Amino acid sequence: MSLAVCMSIVFKSCEKPKENAFVESEVLTNIDPTKLDDFKGLPVRHRFSTPLEFLKEKQDYASIKALYNTKLETAALRNGRVHNGAQELPSIEIIAGVVENVLSEFPYDDSENSDADDLGFEMIVDDFPTLNHEEIVENMDLIDEYYTQNLDYLVFTQIAEDENLQELIEGANVEARTDYYKIICVFISTINEGYSASKTASALYKSNNADTDAQNLLFGDQLGEDDQQDAYRHLLFSSYLARYYYTKSSKSKRLKFSKVVGNFNESCSDNDIDSKEMDVHNNWIGRKLFNDNCSYKKFWGMTYGLNLPSIGSLKAKAMTLVLNGTFIDKYGENLTPEQTQEEILNTAENTVVYFK
Repeated sequence: MSLAVCMSIVFKSCEKPKENAFVESEVLTNIDPTKLDDFKGLPVRHRFSTPLEFLKEKQDYASIKALYNTKLETAALRNGRVHNGAQELPSIEIIAGVVENVLSEFPYDDSENSDADDLGFEMIVDDFPTLNHEEIVENMDLIDEYYTQNLDYLVFTQIAEDENLQELIEGANVEARTDYYKIICVFISTINEGYSASKTASALYKSNNADTDAQNLLFGDQLGEDDQQDAYRHLLFSSYLARYYYTKSSKSKRLKFSKVVGNFNESCSDNDIDSKEMDVHNNWIGRKLFNDNCSYKKFWGMTYGLNLPSIGSLKAKAMTLVLNGTFIDKYGENLTPEQTQEEILNTAENTVVYFK
């Protein structure tokens, strides 16, 4: 019986834990360590095309851009094309689409399928065959780093080498979007804070659904500026960012990512100080909404995954929070932006605020 099959039986039935534990130990003794590669001290069955040298360095926007352009140049030479100089990274839509296509090769999932994390853990067991369950949990941050680096390499290599995608990129008029420069600012700034380019693009792209979700519900007749629709959008956006940023079993990484993106979303805009304060306040509530509704999957006391909240539940609970929020009558009371900001700062942290 393979270890992956054993893991499936263990997680789904738990009928014979001692027997399964024995099988695991028996399998581990049959691993030939000389056939494994080393990732920062962890023996790994390296099945990706990523050079081991690439995995040793932490990536930022400049290094991912350099990788992308190297792959573009190689592909151009192979196909008899001219490489038109250094290119910026493609749009988040393009990146997110490729992430979705290759995700089955990684232990990540954002569906509401309760078995997805079990399958992802089996993948980790197969890739790191000398580690027992406790050691996998103890080294999960390093294991996640391994998969993240491979995901970035695979995604940008595939984009560079795909002729159809390159034609699509060359023909796209992305600058026609009114929020183009803000998105680029947030994207680059977040990557330079140490977050994966492919994961960031994917999470940003999926979280932008908060815009349409906010417009299509109870607050759809509002303008979406400093009103209930705006507050609702920020609750959704922040909770979606945490939900859609791929990690195996870490809530803290997801929440930190959501906070970083939310903060850059403000610093990359030119909103008034009271509008920014309102957004920061409501973003915190959105992160708390995710945190309160996301629980850990545990087995024998070990955390091996997350029970992600459904989008439907996040929307419903965000709606309730906004309906129970506080209206600051900025214009009726002739408050200055500074006075409105002070009112927001004096509002209970878990109470949604809006002032239009």
